[in-house]
Amino acid sequence: MRKLLGIVVLGLLFFNNSYGETVNQRLDALEKRLEKIEELLNPLISLKENVNSSNTNVDKAQQEKLNKCIKIIDIKTSVINDERYNEFFPYVEYSWMISYSNSCDKDIIGTPTFSFLDKDELILHEAMIYNPVLIPAKGSYNAKGTEMLTAKEKIDRLHSSSAGLKSLRFQ
Repeated sequence: MRKLLGIVVLGLLFFNNSYGETVNQRLDALEKRLEKIEELLNPLISLKENVNSSNTNVDKAQQEKLNKCIKIIDIKTSVINDERYNEFFPYVEYSWMISYSNSCDKDIIGTPTFSFLDKDELILHEAMIYNPVLIPAKGSYNAKGTEMLTAKEKIDRLHSSSAGLKSLRFQ
């Protein structure tokens, strides 16, 4: 019985060492994964550069005029699903709507921003909005979306919301 147990233990030690992964092999595998992630992020980075370059073309006077034209009329939020007490995956899903008005004679394009704030008005979470919206001349527009807060700490600290409009430009 001892011989059999000894053979089994030695066999396990032998096979365990033969299939072990070295630290360098593991680092190489992680590096390859990071390179793939960077490749996937390249389109988003170029999109950000395009948005930033279009922002630099707008001079200061025109930016001030754009800011005077756009007003936020209303911000609304509503809870869609509240699972904050879920032991495995706590979350709260919100629906939001921002009402904008344009007092200028030209259509304005911008990207809506929506943020969840704590009681000190610090940003807890920002909604990811990629598509610019068109606010018609002398008109209004309602931007709508949903956002999920997944960290219990953020959910408990949530106090209010805030909205804005960035990357403004005339059409």
